[in-house]
Amino acid sequence: MIVWLVVVLSLSGFSGVGGGSASPAQTIGQGVTVTPASGWVSAQDVWNVGPNAVSLKHGGALVAFAADAFSGTTQQLLDDQLSSTQQQFGSFRTLPVGSTTVAGGRSALKVLFSGTSNSSDLEGELVAVATGQTGVVMLAIAPAGQIAQLQGDLDSMLNGLVIPR
Repeated sequence: MIVWLVVVLSLSGFSGVGGGSASPAQTIGQGVTVTPASGWVSAQDVWNVGPNAVSLKHGGALVAFAADAFSGTTQQLLDDQLSSTQQQFGSFRTLPVGSTTVAGGRSALKVLFSGTSNSSDLEGELVAVATGQTGVVMLAIAPAGQIAQLQGDLDSMLNGLVIPR
């Protein structure tokens, strides 16, 4: 499905400050459209997530959105992506999976996690939704203590997703 993890390309070495205006809305796989929040710019230079996906950066945080054909459940998609993400970290810990909504009311699942990579303490959020024959995933990673500060932006981008019916 969505093979995109070379994820922690060493955030310890990534300290680019996201400046400038937001990137324009971008269409990724399956016709899904993502609109970056203000201040988020392309992270293609530090995190190439491949086709059907887009990566963005803001300060020391990275977020990627990916969409592809998927015929399983939202729980299966989340489990697959969480397993892939866990392999990229040491000392990986998660909070319980929670329900949320994305794209104007579609049911999704999310999990917050923390771990270490390249001696850096990181935290992140993984959100998955499977609808029709499309799976959409958002993965956000930041230095410890920053995800909460970015939650409004992440929620805005998730709520602004356009997923064709």
